[in-house]
Amino acid sequence: MTEIELEKVEQKMNMKDLANLLHSALFSLERAIQETNSRTSMVITSHSCKFLDKIEEKKGSKLFSSKSIEEAIKNFVEFTSGSDFFEHVEFKKIGDEEYLFKIDGCMLAKSGVHDTLDPKNDICPIALVAGAILKHDNPSSDVIVEPSKFTDTGIENIIHFVMYK
Repeated sequence: MTEIELEKVEQKMNMKDLANLLHSALFSLERAIQETNSRTSMVITSHSCKFLDKIEEKKGSKLFSSKSIEEAIKNFVEFTSGSDFFEHVEFKKIGDEEYLFKIDGCMLAKSGVHDTLDPKNDICPIALVAGAILKHDNPSSDVIVEPSKFTDTGIENIIHFVMYK
């Protein structure tokens, strides 16, 4: 194999590249919405939680097949923690309608995505999945995913789960 052929092989997209690209695309979309409509970004992004489960179910994903919120949260934490992407994921109820979602040791954050994009009022895409998991168990409810607190190794989010009676 020549040097030029070797360079072409090394330029193939891998999962890390794809994850970085999708994160960047979402953050770019959020930033564009923020610049044109201020806080509308949080409303639109949180509203997207109601569609994610349907897309995942169509793909055959098991993320949205739990029988309770507690089971769904447990399954999601087990699915993501200790993976190639996240060292530790925490997702727990901290109030009547409030949850903490936290990622430590995020491969994307450690690769420099957070430093490069410098997100301020953005929402981590994985926090959107956490919000969708809450919403799935109670379709008549709503979720508000607060903007993420980004660090060089992860994120922290507060997610409000609003139950309608």
